[in-house]
Amino acid sequence: MAIRRRSEIIRSNPIDDGLKSFCVALNSSKLGISATPNIINQSDSEELKNIVVDLTVALQKLPAARLLPSVTGRGTLRSDLLRLGSSVDSDDFSIERIIPLLKAVLSAESDEVIWDNVYTAVAESTPPPRPVSSTQ
Repeated sequence: MAIRRRSEIIRSNPIDDGLKSFCVALNSSKLGISATPNIINQSDSEELKNIVVDLTVALQKLPAARLLPSVTGRGTLRSDLLRLGSSVDSDDFSIERIIPLLKAVLSAESDEVIWDNVYTAVAESTPPPRPVSSTQ
């Protein structure tokens, strides 16, 4: 049921040109690189971190991010993206987990593929839910 609902939300709220401004900004950046999957090989880790932050902000703005459920089951996917964006500067952040998402966006994959990659990326950065206290 949850997967069907997720597919309905994605279908009802297409990305369309929602990530176009991210790609345009990337193309016009001072990095002198084009917004293609090759960007990963052309950028150093600090540049990639900045790209990831920009991507998470762009994804947060999409209507589906406000409607899709969080990985934890509490809140929306947008809150997971906020956590992901803020975790980029931490010492334990691994840029490798974002590479499939970045490639999917830059290759203009289907909405379903992009959102699946978003879920994978945020699942790896989201701590497990805390147990509820048994004291009342």
